Amino acid sequence: MAFERENAELNIPSVQEIREMLSVSAVSRLSAYSQAEELDMTTMIELAARGYFIEKLQLMIELDLNDQISEDSEVIGLGRAFQQRAFLGLEILALSDNKVDEIAMTQLLKAVQMGNLSNLRELHLYNSELYLAGADLLAEALKSGHLSKLELLDMSHNNIGDRGLIAIADALSSGQVPELNAFSIGEKPQGKGFHSKGAEAVASMLKSGQLPRLEVLRLCRVVEEQGMIAIIQALESGLTGDFKALDLFMCEIGLEASKSLAKTLRSSSFMSLSLLCVCDSPSMGDEGVSLVLDALSSGNTSNLKTLQLSNVQMRDEGWAKMAGLLEAGHLPHLVCLNGKDDAPLSETSAQALAKAYQTNNSLNVQLSVVWPNRSIQTQVRKLQRRNSYRLNIAE
Repeated sequence: MAFERENAELNIPSVQEIREMLSVSAVSRLSAYSQAEELDMTTMIELAARGYFIEKLQLMIELDLNDQISEDSEVIGLGRAFQQRAFLGLEILALSDNKVDEIAMTQLLKAVQMGNLSNLRELHLYNSELYLAGADLLAEALKSGHLSKLELLDMSHNNIGDRGLIAIADALSSGQVPELNAFSIGEKPQGKGFHSKGAEAVASMLKSGQLPRLEVLRLCRVVEEQGMIAIIQALESGLTGDFKALDLFMCEIGLEASKSLAKTLRSSSFMSLSLLCVCDSPSMGDEGVSLVLDALSSGNTSNLKTLQLSNVQMRDEGWAKMAGLLEAGHLPHLVCLNGKDDAPLSETSAQALAKAYQTNNSLNVQLSVVWPNRSIQTQVRKLQRRNSYRLNIAE
């Protein structure tokens, strides 16, 4: 069989011989794949941790294990496998939706400090059960200089707290991760969120001048407005890259933070902005929304393609401003607008949007809102399709 030939070539022990090496579950997986061309990934990881199948792992450019590891020991085994030799071809490591606890992070850190993952460009740790200890270890890895090619770091949906956020922000301010292009970090909904102290560390990071290529930032659950103001003002510093995406989810953005955001959106750092998301920030309200929409009308963000303002308590005043912005064509490249809230649009707001589509024949935005009735929803969709048809003909 193909599997047995491969075992003989690589000197892999038989199922019986590895029974004492591996857990029962790993042996059962190996047995189940005994007539297959390849082992399943998690069994291969456990074998690789003991020196087998290293050659196969070394051939991988992307190792996508998102939500694929069933046992805690397998992430630890992966870290040990990475310590066997350099994996200079590996560019993307995705461990989201798995448990990467302190023990697992310790093993990964050892591999990083050995220089075995020095060409890694993306590290995905979304919802990986990271806590403070894991964040501290990851910060050490980032400061080691052995992740200098990292371009994307996703740490969202974890519970690292302010101290963990400070550790990560300080590490990214060290100058050891100069290629970082996209950074995502946030607490789980049931966590305590980030407060001003952690947010101020992020602000210092943005003003450090050590992230000259950063152009995508996603923050989740900064729960104090003063902290958000510090971060937003730091975005205006011009010491990062030109921002293409700014995602502020479940952050405390009241009137003062909205004023800061409106000012920042007019800065030269946001002329290339393609996505703006301010969602689940009910403190924003009509007044805050109006300030932000005024900034979007300035022409500085004319490249915007996606605008998400859901659950920000936008009512008639805000929607009137939005309809006017759309009707005037201030966002000519906008293709997606999400304005869903906890209540349907009023008839007045819905009619204002319909008028925008009727008047601006170039308006071809996909709207995601709660309409007051099916009639107005159908009317707007017909107008949007009409505009889309006219634009296609013009092309």
